Amino acid sequence: MTSSSMLSSWRAWPLALAYCLTVLLGYLTSSYWPTTFFFNDKHNVLNQYIVKLGWFWTTVALASTLTTHRKVWLRYGTITLYWFMMTQWCFGPSLIDRVFIASGGMCVQQEQAMIGVLAQATCRKLGGQWTGGHDVSGHCFMLIYSSLFLWQEVPSLLQERSNKLSQYFVACLLGLWWWMLLMTSVYFHGHLELLSGTFFGVLGWATFYYLVFPRVEALSNSETLLA
Repeated sequence: MTSSSMLSSWRAWPLALAYCLTVLLGYLTSSYWPTTFFFNDKHNVLNQYIVKLGWFWTTVALASTLTTHRKVWLRYGTITLYWFMMTQWCFGPSLIDRVFIASGGMCVQQEQAMIGVLAQATCRKLGGQWTGGHDVSGHCFMLIYSSLFLWQEVPSLLQERSNKLSQYFVACLLGLWWWMLLMTSVYFHGHLELLSGTFFGVLGWATFYYLVFPRVEALSNSETLLA
């Protein structure tokens, strides 16, 4: 990662703080929002086809810049691995599912615990209820983590290659995701679940862009100098 990328990392901290404050604002004002509203229905079209397919749209947003930088795509692959382990699979259940089970959660069907069902998706397919544990907000995690990734990578790429369509697409996506983050904080999850989702989102971004990527870049530069 170049020095300019490191500078953008420091500039991204206010954005990370803004996302945290958005979650806090949504939770604190939740009692003032209408109880019957398009966004408090988890089956609304934006939630189903934008948020739940969030990493697909993240990939589309990055691809829309038409970047061919190998390092950018390697960082994307690393970032994707963390998202995948958090939400999809981590040598079995995802990390979010593991937190739920470790905190006392289980899959229940007709008041009977379904032993051996350790993933929310599997539980729902079997007609069970995923209940009793700490349900990390996957929406908070994905929306914050993905947004910070795009803020980190896309502006410098668009400076190199002006692409109006990509600018509009990424701007609209980031704006929509901010709004959906607010709606998630207003209508879904308890405060601790929102907090943990926010924590894991910011943690992943900070770990990679402040620890992992700078060290890899420094190691790569030192090897180049010695060659």
